[in-house]
Amino acid sequence: MKTRCSFCDDHAIYVLKSRKIRLCKKHFIDYVRTEVENTIYRFEMLKNVKKLLIAVSGGKDSVTMLHILHQVCKELNIEMLGLVIDTGIGEFSRRQVDVAITLFKMFKIDYRVESFSSYGIDILRPDLERKVRRPPCSICGIAKRYIMNKVAIEENCQAIATGHNMIDIAQYAIANILTGNVEYLRKLLPKTEEGPKMARRIRPLYFIDEKETKLYVETLRLPYVSETCPLAHKRDTMQDTVRMFVRELEDKHPGSIRHFVEKLSNKIINMLPMEEDRYSTCKICGMPSKGEICSFCKIRMALRE
Repeated sequence: MKTRCSFCDDHAIYVLKSRKIRLCKKHFIDYVRTEVENTIYRFEMLKNVKKLLIAVSGGKDSVTMLHILHQVCKELNIEMLGLVIDTGIGEFSRRQVDVAITLFKMFKIDYRVESFSSYGIDILRPDLERKVRRPPCSICGIAKRYIMNKVAIEENCQAIATGHNMIDIAQYAIANILTGNVEYLRKLLPKTEEGPKMARRIRPLYFIDEKETKLYVETLRLPYVSETCPLAHKRDTMQDTVRMFVRELEDKHPGSIRHFVEKLSNKIINMLPMEEDRYSTCKICGMPSKGEICSFCKIRMALRE
């Protein structure tokens, strides 16, 4: 016997257990879009934004974000610029770039392709971790954030949209609480404001589960990269353990992670001591830095030695 949608007679494809409702294809797509749009307007993510840089990796999250933001920006008359970063991880990265470009062309969005190699970074270099004294995933994250901000500044984009979902946010928050890096929690708000040579960061999927983005792209038959990064399989970090815990907690207690992320954004972070981030200018590249030399330039210097 088929399960019926809570709002019509069509077959339900998704059960939103936290709200005890069943959704057909149409109502599921409407639900995800409404949740994302409500997050955008609630946190004024696009206020005073004339041009938005949207970072697309080709994965289910960024593809979902692109699909929804394309319509929102069209309604608000906001120009969009796509960005895909080739991290140089063989066929996996080539697939990411191909999918992103296909989507940019589908939605008639101008785009840029940036590559780690053009900055002298080979993420597969055998001595990478020894040279930089950081794991590859950390290096990749620093490089991506630097490139996104650099492109945003060069292209006069007031904000950068990334596809971090609810599970991502909870994972980062809990991991940093466990390690005592509570000051990092301020960076996990749905929106971080811009500064000199620093574009605003927005996370439209802040309250969306990764399971929902997967079903979204598959229901709409949007192209996406389903594989995980090959380098991720070589890790066994605390972050990975925390993510498994977050996933299991949400599966066993639906709505618990949504509740945590909600409290994180409107209560927990506000309880932290107000400490203004003080940035100077990197003496090598001229971009914002908390020291004389930014983390990205330190990585490049280490690799040249």
